[in-house]
Amino acid sequence: MSIRRVAAEVGLAPMSLYNYVRRKEDLHELMIDAVMGAADYQREPGGDWRQDLYELAKVMREWLFRHPWWADLAVGRVFITPTVLRHAEHVLRLLQPAGLPAHTQFEAMVLFGRVIVMHVRGELNPAWTQPEERALTAIKEAMGSGDYPLFTRSLSSMDLTEDAEDRFRRALYRLFDGLVPVA
Repeated sequence: MSIRRVAAEVGLAPMSLYNYVRRKEDLHELMIDAVMGAADYQREPGGDWRQDLYELAKVMREWLFRHPWWADLAVGRVFITPTVLRHAEHVLRLLQPAGLPAHTQFEAMVLFGRVIVMHVRGELNPAWTQPEERALTAIKEAMGSGDYPLFTRSLSSMDLTEDAEDRFRRALYRLFDGLVPVA
């Protein structure tokens, strides 16, 4: 996300943005805060920590679809702002019923965000959603060769008609179950 592009979107000359922010990174922090500030961090947990986190994940997924630049900024650098800290506190509050040690909660929070960002980046990437013929041919050849039986078995067992929302939900619940296996 460049200063020039942001300036064009808000109808200003690129250099005039520097009247409001000192550095491009300051602008990025404001942008991240604006997107994350739209979430309802006052909402009380509903009792099922997995479902509560999934509901938040759906909100975050929508942020990423509406603002694809957010993923690049969020992955490229750590932002510590009041809004980011409110978000972290909310995720950690949602994780409380899982009964994880404090350091594991923090790791789970980071992993939760990364899974969401990486999943949506894949959804936004046409190479993943609509592979090129060359990639499909290579996959078919690998599967037909007999040299990769585990790859073939895994890929053959997948439901390729499943929609992205179902894959997103399954990926998150696998993460949750890895944190605290369902009894």
